[in-house]
Amino acid sequence: MPAIELSEARKSRGELQSWYLTSLRPKVASAARSGVVTAAAAAALDRQLCVFLDIPESREEG
Repeated sequence: MPAIELSEARKSRGELQSWYLTSLRPKVASAARSGVVTAAAAAALDRQLCVFLDIPESREEG
């Protein structure tokens, strides 16, 4: 992959990581706390997205 394409891919992945950590993850955690989804389902989604987006797993959910 040419350097420019690789740079754009890294930038895009960084944007997705940021969006997940600052927007979607807190919403999923809130849904789990309120009982809209189970805690197990929220945790499973978090694990899968952390792997997919190359984010170290943590328990700092919003």
